[in-house]
Amino acid sequence: AAVNAPGTSSGSVSGGAAVNASENAPLTYKLSSRVVSKKGAALRIRVESEHDVTLALLDSAGRRVWKSVVSAMSNEWVKVPAQEYLGIGVGYVALSVGEYENVVGILVRP
Repeated sequence: AAVNAPGTSSGSVSGGAAVNASENAPLTYKLSSRVVSKKGAALRIRVESEHDVTLALLDSAGRRVWKSVVSAMSNEWVKVPAQEYLGIGVGYVALSVGEYENVVGILVRP
């Protein structure tokens, strides 16, 4: 079947939903996990982009509680301080380049 055939979705959802590989996105990323424990290993994210990427941590109400910039072409794992800045429950990691933004939900458990 043709990729752009009517009735087909241009974005695919797979079991690895924490991986972004949209064709026209200015960045790709991979999260170490979508679920983090308050006392467990730190949440890490790997960002690949030709541009500087603004990385933000949002609380359950969508308020920014932490922000950092990942340098272009850094291609390394970055620690995201979810345990320090988020309470138990839902939080979000936001990645943005210019007008483009992608937000992914995470869960902080006890």
